[in-house]
Amino acid sequence: MCAGRHLAYDSVWLAMSRILATFTISEERDEDGGIVQPDITFATGFTRHPEPFLCEIHPRDDKARDLIQSIVD
Repeated sequence: MCAGRHLAYDSVWLAMSRILATFTISEERDEDGGIVQPDITFATGFTRHPEPFLCEIHPRDDKARDLIQSIVD
């Protein structure tokens, strides 16, 4: 077993919780405002994972937007 596995799991958990707390992630919308259903296909290889698909990612509020902007600047 990997000695750092607990640190790795906790790091992923913290990263995902911070992303979900800061951003709203939703389905892609077309020009009429309708939801675009992604075509979910999976890549094959050593690991199986979904192929990239379109989605919309926006800051949850002005406070999150300011936080992101302060990091970018």
